Amino acid sequence: MRAKYGSEHAATYNKHPVHQSLLERLGQEIQARKEWIGVDFLNDDDDDAATTATAPASKKPIRMLDYACGSGTMSMDRFQSNGGAALQVLGPYVSELRGIDVSAQMVRAYNARAANQGLPPSEMFAYAGDLLEPTESIGGADLYGFDLVVVGLGLHHLADARLAMERLGRRLTDDGSGVLLVVDFLPHGLVPGGGGGGGDGDCGETVACGGFGEAEMVALMRRAGCREVRYVVLGKGVTCSPEGKKLERTVFMCRGRKASRDEPVVLDQLLM
Repeated sequence: MRAKYGSEHAATYNKHPVHQSLLERLGQEIQARKEWIGVDFLNDDDDDAATTATAPASKKPIRMLDYACGSGTMSMDRFQSNGGAALQVLGPYVSELRGIDVSAQMVRAYNARAANQGLPPSEMFAYAGDLLEPTESIGGADLYGFDLVVVGLGLHHLADARLAMERLGRRLTDDGSGVLLVVDFLPHGLVPGGGGGGGDGDCGETVACGGFGEAEMVALMRRAGCREVRYVVLGKGVTCSPEGKKLERTVFMCRGRKASRDEPVVLDQLLM
């Protein structure tokens, strides 16, 4: 069902006025919390190109995986918001972007965006795949060893969030510096619609749950092998648009640092 929804909405999702409002709000919040995320991001001034940054000699390259990437919301360098302003997300601050999405149409849209920005596949490229498949056989070495793994408004679409988090944790570098970042909704009631599944309007067939609370996210981060978990509520009033209706949703960000091979995960440690 997720693949079907992505195929039907790949060309229009980011253009919907309410979706644009949501993306604009998220972009602003992420920009304000880059230090909080805990990755040694690159400075986009270090690169003359439009998108991914080139690492200066004093910094290592930063590799990012955007899981359930869609057409590239979390990977964006810039997009035009409703007011016409250019909004940056994470693209300008990393040197290499990889995406994975279950929808081949969304992947094509992601890769088309990279090509339109003049970026070669070595810098920005997405693959069609599903980490919940039994074999977990997506990609080769270039889909492991990431400094940052991001799931932006995608975890509530996954049928097994625990398994997904475990497998995403494996994609991080094991040197103790890798960060897993989740942006999603706090728990909320599901609105019937979409012809089945979990409800919540036009994307109802793809919704697996109605959001995540803090305790649940901390437990999921621990399943992924992460410590130094931080959780912040971004605020109320963020909206989405199922079947033309505006529904208020409260959005959170949660990040955890993957423990190194020799570092135990501290089960009772939560940093606010």
